[in-house]
Amino acid sequence: MSTTVLDCSAAMALVLPEQRSEAVSRWLEALPQEAELVVPTLWWYESTNVLLTAVHREVMSAAEAREAMTALRLIPQRTHEPPGPATAMHLFHLGLGHVLTAYHAAYLALAELSGGTLLTLDGRLADAAAAMQIPVVTPG
Repeated sequence: MSTTVLDCSAAMALVLPEQRSEAVSRWLEALPQEAELVVPTLWWYESTNVLLTAVHREVMSAAEAREAMTALRLIPQRTHEPPGPATAMHLFHLGLGHVLTAYHAAYLALAELSGGTLLTLDGRLADAAAAMQIPVVTPG
């Protein structure tokens, strides 16, 4: 079974009006039936925050954001459990080595741990994955 780690940037391209990406939709639709989409626990917080910010900035209505949250709930098949101290230290080192935030490092670490492909629209994160020889897809 193949694993794909979905980062927040790619997920938001599915639901935010100004960031709509048919390329991300097509890529996800083309995944084999047995493929598993996974996200770190952080993904839920990050996705919720992006939608709240969009409402606060009047990019979308609260009703639209609720619809987006409902749509997002259907995407990942598994949420990776929150990290402990050892994982936090690994995230710290990934962040130092690749000039990433701990949040971005969480996606990178999950792709590394799962042996999966990272799906992202974030260029810096994609570059870090490529440098670590982690398969990465940047639809667009």
